[in-house]
Amino acid sequence: MKKTKKRVLGLLGLILVAITTIFAAFLPGPGASAEGGITTVTDTISVRVVGSQPDILNVKPENGSVFIYPDQNLSFDYENVEYITVTIYYTDKDDVTHKIDLLTTDDPKSFVDYAAGTYSTPLDLLAEDYGYGEYKVHIEGIGLEGVKDFEDVTFSLYPVTGEASEDENDDLVYLHLNYDTENEDISTIGVNIYDENGNLVGVVSPITVNSPDTKVELPFSENDLATGKYRIEITAYDPDGVALYKPYITYCYYETIPVPDTGSLFNNLNISRADYVITGVLIFLSAAILGIIFIAKGKNNKKRAAIKRRR
Repeated sequence: MKKTKKRVLGLLGLILVAITTIFAAFLPGPGASAEGGITTVTDTISVRVVGSQPDILNVKPENGSVFIYPDQNLSFDYENVEYITVTIYYTDKDDVTHKIDLLTTDDPKSFVDYAAGTYSTPLDLLAEDYGYGEYKVHIEGIGLEGVKDFEDVTFSLYPVTGEASEDENDDLVYLHLNYDTENEDISTIGVNIYDENGNLVGVVSPITVNSPDTKVELPFSENDLATGKYRIEITAYDPDGVALYKPYITYCYYETIPVPDTGSLFNNLNISRADYVITGVLIFLSAAILGIIFIAKGKNNKKRAAIKRRR
């Protein structure tokens, strides 16, 4: 009887293990959905470390930027602030500075939760309160108990800018102009060139460029300008000939190419460097051809003398 009971208990244990194994095999995996599909979820968490003091950072536009298009955007990050003030100081072409309060403590937008965030607003620099000129933006964040942090950025809006460079193909100096060619307020562009002493180089100035041209030659070489650093002032004019803003200033270093001194006989013949090169090449080729002919004649004479001796 004892052996029979042990066999029965053993069989019951085996049956229980089998049932448990089968039940476990049909359980859904940890990634299984209610419909039997498997999905994978990846969470991306961006962490920004926030300090305990008010902070204004990552201000755009970048300090010192120069623009030719009026549509810009002002943005910055902030943290631990209750209020933010944004003040723009705009200086026009008459050197008159205008103050524009873009955001004040009385503004409905406050930051009472002290949370980190980003402020962004579009700027039309040719709107009623603005124009061509210099800009300074003062941004101030006010935190707990009146603790402050501030950032200042400056930038400019010009109707036209430019840069001079020497072309490697023809060794001439060109001024490359940057401006909105669709801006109807820009009719002509005047270019004046000054030497290192601040004297106007009248032989080449002024140069007038009509919109929408963007490239003009600066006739340095053909007017025999001396080697040195030249200041170039670029001014945009409206259809009535009124300057839109102060001149944009850029610089160019020009170096002359020395030409051999041929004496007073050739001083007034207006011979260019290219003429000297071509003349030198022709002289060299002529000498080479004459040398070949002379050598060929010498060989023929020797052959004739040898033939006579044999006879």
